[in-house]
Amino acid sequence: MNQLHQQLLQHISRDRLRDLTLDLVKVPSPTGDERRAVEFMAKVLREVGLEVEVVADEQFPNSPSIAARWRGRQAGRTLQFDGHIDAIHLRHDPPYYDPASGRIYGRGAADMKGSLAAITEALRAIKETGIQLKGDILVTMHGMHEAPWAYGETLTHLVERGYTGDAVIVMEGESHVVPVAGRGAGIIEIEVTPKSEAGVHEGLSGRHEIPPVLLAGARLLQAFNDRNASLTQVDIPHIGPGYYFVGLLQGGDFYNRLPNRCRLEGTRRFGPDHKFADVEAEFHEIANRVAAETGTTINARLILDRGAFRIDPQTPVVGALQAAYQEVFGKPLPVGGMKLCADAPIFVAAGIPATYHSPDLGRAHSDVEYAVLDSLVEASKVYALAAVHFLGQHGG
Repeated sequence: MNQLHQQLLQHISRDRLRDLTLDLVKVPSPTGDERRAVEFMAKVLREVGLEVEVVADEQFPNSPSIAARWRGRQAGRTLQFDGHIDAIHLRHDPPYYDPASGRIYGRGAADMKGSLAAITEALRAIKETGIQLKGDILVTMHGMHEAPWAYGETLTHLVERGYTGDAVIVMEGESHVVPVAGRGAGIIEIEVTPKSEAGVHEGLSGRHEIPPVLLAGARLLQAFNDRNASLTQVDIPHIGPGYYFVGLLQGGDFYNRLPNRCRLEGTRRFGPDHKFADVEAEFHEIANRVAAETGTTINARLILDRGAFRIDPQTPVVGALQAAYQEVFGKPLPVGGMKLCADAPIFVAAGIPATYHSPDLGRAHSDVEYAVLDSLVEASKVYALAAVHFLGQHGG
């Protein structure tokens, strides 16, 4: 590591990063109502020295976005750092910092307000060190990320309006591999209703068979399981196989009444070689077949959360992250995959190479959510050096 890079890392302040993360976590930002958090971060980024635009979204007036630019010394490429500012709606105890564990507690601390603080601190360090970059850094922050409340709508609108760089680091998902592929996901919503009498005492109905709506639910589970037997035989490089998963099955309302509905919810994960339209067609074929076999009505929806993606492992943003990680951790950063569903596919679908790097997000969405301050510091260092490696230094 050269002397200038060492100075850059020394300027990343653990105390500032702790305070900014905690202050941001204290600002509620449930999906669909992120305005206060956006206004807070817009003010912070202006103080750092970025050109900040708060971008309104007519479709989601309570979910504006941030597009903030750090200008380089000369014209060149633009590296974009992107992250969502919303947090899931689930209740959490009030935010606080525990100095004994070095953890910042609160809803959104891990997912992903710590990452937003980390890129902000990286930019402060670049400013304080006086490094002159050849190109620009674009930081975008947005809401409407967390399903099932949203599906990336405001980010999609930002991309459509041209708020993009030449490459993107999405600041969540993976810490110790650089993803070059990721699974897509559809959200399964199925409701089964009977065509015959329901909602009456089973002893008075004259019917003795397994109720059709419950039979249909069971057969749907079996059909998905049968399909998984073949799907899981195909190991997609870096991300593993696609599959069906059902996490919720509900039927009936009382132990001795003919049930009038059965509900299933889950996910369908798929790889970058499969178009969502084909995955959706297969899903509906299964639902229609089970409906015909059981004499029920099945209303089935497969809602696209995010698509799958793949990028060239040799693309420059991958190399920039690997070089930065090597300097911070003293070991290589291998290529890998993103098994969860996040926002890189929105950029890749628009022709912009995108990958992921984040602090440790192991407590995302947990009942007790926290960010580990040491991990935030490490991520901030990687972000700062990745920008230097991707853009280059003026006069260097």
